[in-house]
Amino acid sequence: MKQALLIFLLITSHTILANDGKTLHESHCVECHSRMTGGDGHVIYTRDDRIAKNMSELQARVVYCAQGSNTNWSKSEINNVTHYLNEQYYHY
Repeated sequence: MKQALLIFLLITSHTILANDGKTLHESHCVECHSRMTGGDGHVIYTRDDRIAKNMSELQARVVYCAQGSNTNWSKSEINNVTHYLNEQYYHY
């Protein structure tokens, strides 16, 4: 029973992190990326020459973009966006 509860809590927290990261990403990142790509801002993550090659580089890129766009995100919010991008696009 305890093991099932632990698994449920891990899955639930994982989903909450991804949802929060998605919300932050959609409200702060997509507009700038759309301007950069001249269209769908999400393609920046699937292009052949994407910058992030591993999880550490992905997090560094999220920090760079968050600072550049003055989001004032907390470390937790940066982690949530990184987690969302990894789950959605990168799969490191």
